[in-house]
Amino acid sequence: MKTAIIINPVAGRGKTDKLWPKLERVLCQRNYAYQAFFTKGPKDGINLANALQSKVERLVVVGGDGIIHEVVQGIVNREVELAIIPTGTGNDFVRSLGIPQEPLAALELLFEGRIRKVDVGEVNGSYFINVAGVGFDAVVVNEVNTNFKFVSGTMAYLLALFKTLATYQKAKVKVSVGKQTFKTDSLLVAVGNGQCYGGGMKIVPGAILDDGLLNLCIVGDVTKGEILRTLPKIFSGGHVAHPKVVMLKGEEISIEAQPPLVIQADGEIIGYAPAKIRVLPQALKVRVPLEEK
Repeated sequence: MKTAIIINPVAGRGKTDKLWPKLERVLCQRNYAYQAFFTKGPKDGINLANALQSKVERLVVVGGDGIIHEVVQGIVNREVELAIIPTGTGNDFVRSLGIPQEPLAALELLFEGRIRKVDVGEVNGSYFINVAGVGFDAVVVNEVNTNFKFVSGTMAYLLALFKTLATYQKAKVKVSVGKQTFKTDSLLVAVGNGQCYGGGMKIVPGAILDDGLLNLCIVGDVTKGEILRTLPKIFSGGHVAHPKVVMLKGEEISIEAQPPLVIQADGEIIGYAPAKIRVLPQALKVRVPLEEK
């Protein structure tokens, strides 16, 4: 099999660069043939995926959700297979797939896994494989990427969340899903293909990666006190029972906001609302465990 491996050496606050030699030794011991490429800056993953997708049968990504997001831009609806060795800060996409969080265990899927076709979301022309969000969560993501680069995992997200909460103002949003339309003062609107973001927060616990639908979580006019009381429940998905939380499903979604709100997709800031979102059913082939947990 022709394989290319795309490595983001700064993923996981730089731990990927130190981990790669261990992965490389295992691949050498298993006589696994591949060619490695290291990203050097933003958009390198997109450029590499575009250049390689017609030349290889498998693209292996070593890094976090950010580099996965970039690589996916070049391989949606292509024959190339995606394999993931998670070494990032949140590693949320792999949680929904059952891929091990431990990199050496995930590496074994190159030899023992199977292919699963999963859906892909598209927001304003940019693909996402996990969660896109408009409003508060997008501002938190921007804080994580900008001001909490030396903190990893859920802690980075929580620190950014508390900082954002101090000054964030809710916006008026209009969300349309099929024939349904909601107008409300809203904290955030999250649209999930996968279930989690922020290092394991189950923002859309009902999301299924291959059902041809996207799941929405609309958080309405909640107070800061309600946010703090409900926050722990997000890790189990218990927030969906809150009376100011609306959960929906759909194939096409539009989100308008006043004032315009920033949009994040898989933890990357991609622009501002309005947002046009749709699902591309089973548009990506991913390497997963033989039996998903």
